[in-house]
Amino acid sequence: MILLRCAAFVIGALILMFAPPFALSTAAALRGLPSFEGGVEISIALGCIVLFASGFLFVGVAGHRLTRSPWKRITAAILLSFPLLSSLWVLLLSEYPILLSIMGPLLAFSCALFAAFVWPARGTSVRRRMRLREQGDTAVPGLS
Repeated sequence: MILLRCAAFVIGALILMFAPPFALSTAAALRGLPSFEGGVEISIALGCIVLFASGFLFVGVAGHRLTRSPWKRITAAILLSFPLLSSLWVLLLSEYPILLSIMGPLLAFSCALFAAFVWPARGTSVRRRMRLREQGDTAVPGLS
């Protein structure tokens, strides 16, 4: 599990480092603009990149606590649903091979993170009650 968490953190950091220049350069190349002045498309692309990376970073940072807290599991499920759905959307509708080669492994890793951290912890653990102590059990054995 620690290796999955470390890999999730590294992938989230790599997405934040390399995806914005890639998105901005393709947006500029598609529009034919030498500068990145204004544009709602660029801010939407940057927001989507942050949402995409946040699921990986959250699992990387708080993965060890996901089994204990239902709110953190819900947050992880919501944050991981964005990479799952967006990767699936790109795989189904994109015709650019570079995007397909990037989104395929990210979809597989998102599924692996969801299956490893969110899915198994959906049940709650119930502790059994301890039996009542008898009268003679109050003393610690070996100390009398």
